[in-house]
Amino acid sequence: MVSNRTRGVYLICVYGHLLLSQACFWLWAGMFNLMGIIKLLGPDTPAHFLYSEILSIGVVLGATFVRERNELIGSVVDGSNGVALRQIVTAYCLLFFYLIASKDTGISRLFVFTMVVPLYLTLHFANCRLPALVRRQMFQGDREERILVAGGMEGWNWLSDWLRRKELVGYRTVGQVCDDATDCGSGQILGRLGDLERVIAAHQVTQLIVSEAAIPTGFLAGAAEVCERLGVRLLVVNDMDRHFNHPVTLVEDDGMRFLTLRVEPLESPFNRILKRTLDIVIAAPVTVFLLPCSHLLVWLLQCWQSPGPVYFKQTRAGIRNRPFIIYKFRTMHVNSGDESRQATMNDTRIFPAGRWLRKLSIDELPQFYNVLRGDMSVVGPRPHLIQHNDLFAQAMKNYHVRAIAKPGITGLAQVCGFRGEATTPQEIIARVGADVKYLETWTFLGDCLIVLRTLLHVIAPPRKAV
Repeated sequence: MVSNRTRGVYLICVYGHLLLSQACFWLWAGMFNLMGIIKLLGPDTPAHFLYSEILSIGVVLGATFVRERNELIGSVVDGSNGVALRQIVTAYCLLFFYLIASKDTGISRLFVFTMVVPLYLTLHFANCRLPALVRRQMFQGDREERILVAGGMEGWNWLSDWLRRKELVGYRTVGQVCDDATDCGSGQILGRLGDLERVIAAHQVTQLIVSEAAIPTGFLAGAAEVCERLGVRLLVVNDMDRHFNHPVTLVEDDGMRFLTLRVEPLESPFNRILKRTLDIVIAAPVTVFLLPCSHLLVWLLQCWQSPGPVYFKQTRAGIRNRPFIIYKFRTMHVNSGDESRQATMNDTRIFPAGRWLRKLSIDELPQFYNVLRGDMSVVGPRPHLIQHNDLFAQAMKNYHVRAIAKPGITGLAQVCGFRGEATTPQEIIARVGADVKYLETWTFLGDCLIVLRTLLHVIAPPRKAV
């Protein structure tokens, strides 16, 4: 399959970089050895073997940092230059880290810094020439794939850029078959869908790509039968993303396969146990040790500036938008007006000490009691007022997806800077987008990192914190 071809060329290029970087190191070291600057034969030889391995590992790691494999195998001068620079930076950062950590002074600094030039030229040349050499040796003659596309203009246009990129791995498009000549793409029309077997035989097609799943009923079964009989590979483009206007994923259970809009790691009971364990491990000591001290502090501040109840209770939307009572330390004056109005910068409803309680997130500490009760989690989408839910849902159609999981005291949106008042539809979309991403990519380690980043925000509050 095409993914195996791309992966194979990529791996050959990476291993080629590994060998070439080794060769470059030892040739450059040999030249310095002839000049008497370094001595390769002696007690320093094992150390130089280690240096060469570290540099080569850095070169390989730099190649793995490319955004797409095509960037490495594309033989484009500008792209090759960027990859080579990334490899050099990664390799030298790794080497310097080792030298500093080990306090190693056995390697010539002149040798290290002057080798940048030959190593860069070697990698740049390899990035430009090696992929073309691999393609020339591996994908010519019988190994060249002759592609026939079946489908209309929409599918062709969606597929054309990909086909052009796959020329890098020996894919050559011979044309397309399409029933309606006015609704075909810009490729050469070789016949109608019913002429499939004739066209495959006449043009020595080795792979058929059906560009649209929404093709006439029965065509796919017939195409599969023809391809199996003639020994032709068949690929059907999964264009469900276009039909749903959302990325889809394939899931399998008990022999049945389903298409769904997202993967939800927290559907696993094991993951939920891990998350609940983290909640209890964090919330229990906070509730037992920090909450009583903070209660006394807040009570004293309130007696001084704004007498009234210590706690503020409010109904919020929880998991599945079910209402629950959230607890916070009161930071606004009693009878301060509409409670559903979001707090803003310089909000007159907040008493002076309350600003610092909010800025340092001390007012959120009672929510750890909500965590112990099971209404909330330490990490998750922030719970909003039910009125705000209805308002935000108008700005973003998938807003309520965030209610799949328990709300949290902190979340990915908050540590990414989306904290405080949401004043524009763009801010709402960015915040909800982070919440949905959290649900789709949840990991236990990710929750731990969000907690640590939240602690940093408590120490150095962002400007938008109100």
